[in-house]
Amino acid sequence: MLLGCTGQPVGAQTTADIAGTWQGTLQAGGGQRIVVKISKVASAAKPGWKAVYYNFDSHAEGSGKLATSIKFEGQILQFTVGSIDASYTGKLSSNGTSIAGTWTQSRLSHPLNLQRANEDSAWAIPGADRDMPPDASPEFEVATIKPAPSDWDRYGHHFNGHQVSCDNETVNTMIRYAYEVSGRQIVGGPEWVSNDPGVSDPLGENYDLILASAICHMFSPEENRSLFRRIRQALGPKGKLVVQDFILEPDKTAPQFAALFSLNMLVGTRTGSSYSEPEYASWLRDAGFENVRRVRLPGPAGLMIATGA
Repeated sequence: MLLGCTGQPVGAQTTADIAGTWQGTLQAGGGQRIVVKISKVASAAKPGWKAVYYNFDSHAEGSGKLATSIKFEGQILQFTVGSIDASYTGKLSSNGTSIAGTWTQSRLSHPLNLQRANEDSAWAIPGADRDMPPDASPEFEVATIKPAPSDWDRYGHHFNGHQVSCDNETVNTMIRYAYEVSGRQIVGGPEWVSNDPGVSDPLGENYDLILASAICHMFSPEENRSLFRRIRQALGPKGKLVVQDFILEPDKTAPQFAALFSLNMLVGTRTGSSYSEPEYASWLRDAGFENVRRVRLPGPAGLMIATGA
C-alpha cells in the first residue's frame, strides 16, 4: 500500500532522513506488500511532509491513499490514514536505511518494517484500475457452469493464473471478478445471471447453532429477511443464530470502515450494503427470533445473536 500525508518539519536533517520510497511486508495474514512514498512539501505557508501509501495485496486498499497526518521528530515517524482507520509508528535506523515499526488498523496491530528503496530495488506501483471499453466484447475461452450440490460448503472465488473458479456464486459475480467491472455495468442478461444461488433452497433442520459469517452485506434487505426466515426454519427448538458482519450504528456513519465498506458493496454488488443494528434486529424479530442482541468485537465487524422462539 502507498501512503500520503502532511506534517510539520522539525529540522534540516529531516528531509534527507525520510524523503524517498520505503517498502516492506506487513506481517498480517499471508503477508501484505506495502510501499510508502514520502516527499517534502515545498510550501512557505505550510511546509512539511507528504506521503502516499499502497497495499499491493489488498484490493480495497490497492490505490494510493494520502495520509491524513504525519509527524517526524527525532528518529520517530508517525502517520495516519484516516480513510482506512490506520496508523503507523516507527523508528528510523541510525544509518537512515530502515524503519522498524508497527501498523495498527481497526485496533489490530502488526509489525511493519520498512526498507529504503532505490530506483533498481523499488517495487513497481500498480496502475489504476480502468473501466472496460464500451465497445469491448469479452469472451471466456472455457466456461463450465453447473449447479452446486445442496450440501456443497465451498464458497467464493479463486484464481489460478488465468483460470477463475467460483463456488456458490452468481454468474454476475464471476463476470465482475474475471473482467474487473462493476456489477452495475453488467446489463441485458437473463434474470438467472444475477440470481444468487441458494437464496430459496432449504437449509436442513434441527440445528442447534447456525453461523452466518460475512454473508449479509452481499444481500438486499429482502434477501436477508428471506435468509433469516429459512435459518429459523432450519433451527431446532431454542437453536441460536450468530451473524458476523459489519454492523453499523443507527445513523450508519460508524464504524468508519464499515460505512466505507458499504460504498464498496454499492460498486461491486447488485444489491449489497452494510446494515445497521436496528435493521438486523428488525429482520430477526420478523423471522421469529427472540432475545436479539449485539456483541461488539475489536475491529469493524460485530455479532448479532438471536434465539429461535
